[in-house]
Amino acid sequence: MKQKNLLKIAFSFILAFSFSTISAQIYDADFSTNGDGFADHTSASPPADAPASVGPFGSAGNQWSLSYTSKPGTDGSANSFKVVDGALLSDDWGGQGIFKSQSIDVSSINTVDISAISQNSGANDDNFTYFYILDGGSRVETPIGETNNGDPVSYSISGLDVSGVNSLVVGFEFSENGAGDGYSTSSFTVSESGGTPSPTITFDSASSAETETDATFATSGIPITLTNYDADVTITATVNGSSTAEPGDYTIDLTALVFDANETLNIPLSINDDADFEDETIIIDFTVTSGTADLGISTHTVTITDNDTPPAPSLIISEVADTGDNDNARFVEIYNNGSVDIDFSVTPIYISRFTNGNATATASNVEELTTGTLTAGQYLVIASSGTNFTTAYGFSSDEINGGFGVNGDDPFGMYSGTYPSGTLFDVYGEIGVDGTGQSWEYEDSRAVRNNIMEAPSTTWQASSWTITSANVADATPGASENEFRYDGDWKPRDISNATSSDNVLITSAITLSTNLEINNFEVDNSATVTINSGVALKVNGTSTGNVTYNRALTANQWHLIASPVNSQGIANFYTNEPNTRLGSGVGVAQNVAIATYDNSQVDANDVWSYYTFGQVDGLNGDDTNNTFANGTGYSVSLSTSEDVSFTGTIPTSNQSFILAHGGANNFNLVGNSFTSFFTLGDFYGAGSNNSIIGTDFYFWNGSQYVTRTSGGNATFEIAPGQGFFVESLSAGTISFEAADLITGNGDTFNKSLDSKLEITLNVFEGKNKRFANIIYSDKATSGYDKGYDGKLFGGVPHSFAIYSDLIESDGKKYQVQSLPSVDYENMIVPVGIIADTGKEITFTAEALNLPTNLKVFLEDRQTNTFTRLDEANSEYTITTTEKLEDIGRFYLHTKSNSTLSTTDALLESVRIYKTDVTTLRIAGLSQGTTNIELFNTLGKKVLNTSFSTSTGIKDISLPNFASGIYIVKLSTATGQLNKKITLE
Repeated sequence: MKQKNLLKIAFSFILAFSFSTISAQIYDADFSTNGDGFADHTSASPPADAPASVGPFGSAGNQWSLSYTSKPGTDGSANSFKVVDGALLSDDWGGQGIFKSQSIDVSSINTVDISAISQNSGANDDNFTYFYILDGGSRVETPIGETNNGDPVSYSISGLDVSGVNSLVVGFEFSENGAGDGYSTSSFTVSESGGTPSPTITFDSASSAETETDATFATSGIPITLTNYDADVTITATVNGSSTAEPGDYTIDLTALVFDANETLNIPLSINDDADFEDETIIIDFTVTSGTADLGISTHTVTITDNDTPPAPSLIISEVADTGDNDNARFVEIYNNGSVDIDFSVTPIYISRFTNGNATATASNVEELTTGTLTAGQYLVIASSGTNFTTAYGFSSDEINGGFGVNGDDPFGMYSGTYPSGTLFDVYGEIGVDGTGQSWEYEDSRAVRNNIMEAPSTTWQASSWTITSANVADATPGASENEFRYDGDWKPRDISNATSSDNVLITSAITLSTNLEINNFEVDNSATVTINSGVALKVNGTSTGNVTYNRALTANQWHLIASPVNSQGIANFYTNEPNTRLGSGVGVAQNVAIATYDNSQVDANDVWSYYTFGQVDGLNGDDTNNTFANGTGYSVSLSTSEDVSFTGTIPTSNQSFILAHGGANNFNLVGNSFTSFFTLGDFYGAGSNNSIIGTDFYFWNGSQYVTRTSGGNATFEIAPGQGFFVESLSAGTISFEAADLITGNGDTFNKSLDSKLEITLNVFEGKNKRFANIIYSDKATSGYDKGYDGKLFGGVPHSFAIYSDLIESDGKKYQVQSLPSVDYENMIVPVGIIADTGKEITFTAEALNLPTNLKVFLEDRQTNTFTRLDEANSEYTITTTEKLEDIGRFYLHTKSNSTLSTTDALLESVRIYKTDVTTLRIAGLSQGTTNIELFNTLGKKVLNTSFSTSTGIKDISLPNFASGIYIVKLSTATGQLNKKITLE
């Protein structure tokens, strides 16, 4: 197939318009008085019945009020919604809260800008909505999506049209469950905006390295960016008539773009395949308007460079005929099975008889074709002179006699280039060889010879020896040069020589046991094709007919799978796999060990939805009609170790999966629904996947979920039929793209993590084993590194697990933590264990590629011990006296010293950092009393507090300090530590 390469086009053009912006603030919510808002309430002092409101608060012109229409819940702790240190803060507020500004006079104003600065301070219900109201009408709302603790929850509207409006009210509303903190709003302003529409429009540098046919240019189109927004701007694109590309060579969406904010929009453009081999241009005019003002026209040229060379000539010996009546009725037929015409004056062709089966031709047996042209898809007959060929161009009677027909013993070959050192195009014969041991026995068509040949002329011309289009169907050519056929044997050559441009036809039963990449794949209705487990069959073109893909599974283990073929029925799968385990059930319907994952279940132990089998009525419910959905993962378990089989057609186009988002959790079980591999990095980067799913991927290895990351494990290969979990960041559809498929390096169903500079910390409880990885990389930091730090799987509950906390903690559990490959001795990793009471837990470690002088220690702060784990057969065992869930007891050290003591490590492991603007976290503390003092740069003490902790972590709320540098002084029974921090 012809491909196109879109050259990198750099056409950065800026339309800049001089303007002056007039902006005046007309409202600024006054949050200057602490305590303004609702009075604190508890279960002992309940809130007022609904509806209730308080206020107005603040200074004239900047006043606001609070309300609720449903009575908030309460508990034993203080629940409040009030001003604290310059911000309106909801704290443990169990219910609805509404903030409204005073009525703002906009009767003399045309446009306004609205801005609010807020932050999530522990809210977990994601029910936060901004709004504005014009002249007492309905609320115009802007819902805020999912946020986490510390995330901004801000609001900005530019150029809101208030012409003809007298009053404006702004505000927000939230609803919280009271289980955590809430939201903090530090600013809410309304400003008059003015000036003439004067945007800056940038047509960003458009570039693409895309080489696939019909691929979308630059992934999403030609990006156009608007900055300095002051009014709506419209961009209209038209194709200039001077473009050299034909309309069918590209697809462009000329729908006008309307910018209503500072943003980037795209003109969708796709490059299509065509039949020529020429470079082309698309000239696009962009007309820019705002309101009634014509702001200008910009012209840009996209150059499409065709990087393909015309295909090489292709010829086969399609037929050798012998009527059996006399030597004069024998002929050789050659067929141009390529896509280009062959000019014999440019590409001379030589046909030779191989005497006595010798692959080397001799000059006396060679006929030359050095003039004329053979059109693509047409035939040329070369014959002796005789009754039917009075003035034929071709072999003489003597040369053809005794070896030129199907009854002859000697094969024939066809060369191109310079005889006899040219390239052998094709070979014919019962014992023929072409230098690689490949041969083909072509069919004798003497019965139809007189019906398919045209009469020759006295002067040879290619057209006089071709078959008319009406008679082409009567010909019986052999295999095309790029075609492999199997009818119990590979002919004319073995499949191991096939390339990605070759076609394969299967007419008899066969099993494929080696990786294969081909163009088109056809399975005859009478044939059966089996593909062994882990083998990749990558089809770049089309595929017809059924194949059976085997997948090797281990007995009595759960496996995450996907069907690598289309339309495999669930019922047929269970019927054909009688060793699929039975589960619980009622009456005649019984669960079987085939299940989908349902993240909408509230009970984390009830997320698997099993198919059922009725022992009387057969399969019950809708199971008889269900098929394995492409892109969807399933869990399966067998009672014996064996191959399971999936039968259907091979998918060759992109597959998709609609994410389930917003349930009890956001984990989705997906799978590779192709018969070939793709890498984790390519899957994450496909389509819009990286914007709607997280960077962590979870694979079940038979005993636990293994976390792999898009950056750290980008080259990890996902096998055909492999299921795995992704976490959705938002609703949407993920794509499995056929262009990303590879033949792979073997069966990776339970492949280990890639080898790196790392420590694997193992824990054992009876026969159960769990592990966590610490990986050192020059791409990593001590905080969260997207694509390199991977969380412990959260889609199912864990009764036994190990994880680590980041050096710069974010409070999440990580199975994979990436750290800088420097300063090993000063990085102490908190380790968490999940285990029940009364369990014997054993720790071991595997250190891979660490510096030779570096040693690995496990610290147990409860027993005040250090154990070196990197030596052979070293381990540390405890028996739990309480349920373990959190960090604070165990720490991992990497040191060059041969021994460590508790005193050495106590202060070295302490980390002091901000988790957000109002919270200072002290982590790695020992048991006992700790005192914290905070000094500004003038030496003034601004904070002094003491505390004790059993978990090793303490969060300290910071008052509303001025921005700047501060010194933290930490004192314990074992010493002091000073650290500089910056508050912003």
